[in-house]
Parts: sequence; structure tokens; C-alpha cells
Amino acid sequence: MRNFIFKYRGILLLPSAFIILFFGKPSLISFLAGTIFIFFGEMLRIWGVGYAGKTTRSDHVEAPFLVTAGPYSYIRNPLYAGNFFIGLGFSIMAAGGVTCHAGLFIVLFFIFSAFMVYGAIIPLEETFLIEKFGEDFVNYKHYVPRLIPWKKPYGVRKGIFSWEPVSTGEIHTFIYLGIAYMIFLFKLVTGI
Repeated sequence: MRNFIFKYRGILLLPSAFIILFFGKPSLISFLAGTIFIFFGEMLRIWGVGYAGKTTRSDHVEAPFLVTAGPYSYIRNPLYAGNFFIGLGFSIMAAGGVTCHAGLFIVLFFIFSAFMVYGAIIPLEETFLIEKFGEDFVNYKHYVPRLIPWKKPYGVRKGIFSWEPVSTGEIHTFIYLGIAYMIFLFKLVTGI
């Protein structure tokens, strides 16, 4: 089941994305607040992809080596944290111009969806990494938090940042984010 969720993680988050896009209505404040979360989330993704490389787009779990540098020295799952901030940003953006109950539903439905998907695939990835990297990953796992940075960065840093996987791998993310952002900008300007 976790392999299925991993393979279709993007598709499984689509219902939340459709609710956000079609039922959301931004206010100026929610649009600006959401933009901050989206920007932070995408910067975290860019930083993570630059270290992790092209394997982040795979439909199965893989890791040519254990990355412990860059954002991975602070949290084990910077791409998922980035995705969460992006989704939360769009949820906040969507909730600004709707009723309080509808806005709360939009935000909570996204949070629930994200926790269901990432709550299933993070343990799958960790099992894979323990099997592949053994004690190196176990030591890393015990020191570096999953999603919330609350410790000093990990001392053993492996990995080098490269713009190449960002320029090729993140192009789809840039396109999707740009389209969604323009939809909300249109909704804000027209009041739809």
C-alpha cells in the first residue's frame, strides 16, 4: 500500500488541490500571506532538489547515496516540508474570501491529505534507507528531525548542491505553481 501511495503521491493530493483552486477565493491579505508560505516552500524545495538530484521525481523509492548536506543537515524530509508549505500557502490564499467554515474546511482538508500521504511514504523511504545505508542512516535518523528543525545541523555532511537537477527537475513544479498562482491572482483581481 505504501508503495502505491508513493508512486501516486501527486495524484492522491489532487482532490485537495481541486478544492483549493475551485472553491477558494482569495482576499488581499490571504493572497499575500499565502504567497509568503508558497515562496518559502519553493525555496526549501529548490535547496533540497539541488542536493538530492533527479531521484526526487521517481515513481519508486531510490537513493544513489545518503544526502546529509544542505537542508538535509537540518531535517530529513525538506522536499515534503517544502510541499507542505506550498500547499498550506495555497490553502491560506484560498480561505481568505470564503466563509469561516469553508476556509477552515479548505485548510484542514489539505493538512489531512498531506498527513495521510506523507505519513505513509516517509516510513517507506526510511525503511529503504535503513536497508541500503544501514548504520549511516540510523545515526543520521537519530540526530536529524523528520520535518521540524530543532537541533544543530548534522555534523557529517555528504552531498553537493547543483543547479542542474533544479533547472530540469523543478520545471514542472514552476509551471504548476505559476498556473495556480495566476488563477488566484485572476480571482483576486476579478473578485470571482
